[in-house]
Amino acid sequence: QVLAKHGGHNTFFPPAERLTTQIICAIQEWQQHHSLPKWPELYLQEFAEAAVIEHQSNIGEKFQQNQVQKLAARLNGLVIHCEDHHPHRLMGFCPVVYHRIMQNTFGNTEVFQPIRCMSLDVQFQAYQSLWQEFPQYRWALKDWGRVPSAYCLPKRKKEFTTGRPIVAYTQGLFRPILEILSVVLLNIVRIAAPDAFAQGDVHTLLFELRTFLHHVSEDCTMYNQDLAGLFTSIETDRFLQAWDFIWQRYRHRCPDHASSFSVDAKQPIQHRRIWRGKMNVAQDNHRKIFTKDIPALIQAVLRINHFRVGMRVFKQIRGSPMGSPASPALCAMVVAVNEQVWSDS
Repeated sequence: QVLAKHGGHNTFFPPAERLTTQIICAIQEWQQHHSLPKWPELYLQEFAEAAVIEHQSNIGEKFQQNQVQKLAARLNGLVIHCEDHHPHRLMGFCPVVYHRIMQNTFGNTEVFQPIRCMSLDVQFQAYQSLWQEFPQYRWALKDWGRVPSAYCLPKRKKEFTTGRPIVAYTQGLFRPILEILSVVLLNIVRIAAPDAFAQGDVHTLLFELRTFLHHVSEDCTMYNQDLAGLFTSIETDRFLQAWDFIWQRYRHRCPDHASSFSVDAKQPIQHRRIWRGKMNVAQDNHRKIFTKDIPALIQAVLRINHFRVGMRVFKQIRGSPMGSPASPALCAMVVAVNEQVWSDS
């Protein structure tokens, strides 16, 4: 809708004079911020003009302002969206069709449940509950955060009748502790379930799978399930059961571990850094999470499952909340338990 509404009237094609001025101002602010010597104005002007010419030559072969304006006029009123699994491909949807896709996606009563109240009320209740239950983590509750917003990517393979739900958890409630919980869980799983496949990036995972299948003599069946389906297919009790199993194995392998984990909230760790020519000690961003609180934190993750679609509020009633920073780690933990049990047997 933004593309269809604004088209060539936005700053995608700013005048050369304005673009030159913006480049000069940006360079001057950067030099002042880092206490660097200023460049002569004539040199700055020549550098900015050359950059503008190069920019215009790069976009001139691909886009023309009149083409964008014509496209905006033709697409007026349509919903412009990228295609599922194809972010480089734009799709234009009839508003009626797109609304029906949204209804079919978030109208799935096995996964989602509409809530008849304002999103602010739901957020305030969740905030109060967390504030009372976790006084030791109130540093992660400086504000209410934003109610996660959701949309969907229409699926071609479903003939555009449903879509893939996407929940944006940026600046969500309790997000700092959820990110730290995710780091802690993944590190515990790596130690407690060393035979699980998810031990690195996708390249490492594929290598491990290839190595494993090379030594398997019996016929095997592989079940492929994407993350969205995985998030909503795991029952709530299985997360806590998986944690009990993982923690027992971890304690067996690391009996002398302390009762807490310390996590640097801003990775990678930088012990010292140069800043404006002076050597300063980096700010300590370490946060502590106690192992005795992890089961309650997992339950809290599963309770923070509300989001809004437009002006309507929904609640995810099954699985780990989509979009939550802790959900990938929780699901990886459940899968790692199954893989480790299978490997042990």
